[in-house]
Amino acid sequence: MADEEIQDQTADTTGGPGKKKKLIIIGVVIVLLALLGGGIAYFLLMGDNDVESDVEGDVAEGVTSDEPEAVVLERPVYHKLRPEFIITFDANNRQRYMQIQVTVVTRDPTIIESLLKHDPLIRNALIMVFSSQDYLKLQTSEGKASLKQQATQRIQELLLAETGREGIETVLITNMVLQ
Repeated sequence: MADEEIQDQTADTTGGPGKKKKLIIIGVVIVLLALLGGGIAYFLLMGDNDVESDVEGDVAEGVTSDEPEAVVLERPVYHKLRPEFIITFDANNRQRYMQIQVTVVTRDPTIIESLLKHDPLIRNALIMVFSSQDYLKLQTSEGKASLKQQATQRIQELLLAETGREGIETVLITNMVLQ
């Protein structure tokens, strides 16, 4: 009986065929996870290098010899003109109001400095553009599109006169309330 107990204890410590299989499976799983993790890390790190080289190529193509300081970026930069504009209209002998929030889109972050510097001039020009609109036309999508185009054009004209370049891509009307 003592011999049987000694044999059972030695079988448990040496690891029978069941324990060896478990150890082999665990080892294989660990190796596969390590390979998978390494593959994911390689893919992510190599993918970032490819993107950077593409962006650098696009930036280099966007620079012209006439304007060496102008850099065309891939991502737009948004600048919200604050506070929002509140305009009054006289429509059919009734006082009407428009509250409008404007965001300027550019791809050159240095233009934001120009927008801040010339903010009073830009706000004045936009108030003139907004107040010259027909209240009933502004209620249509064509009227809103025309307003957006006129505001973009007016800011581009002002920036061209003050800084020597248009600088902005477009004007976004992010909030508009007609009452």
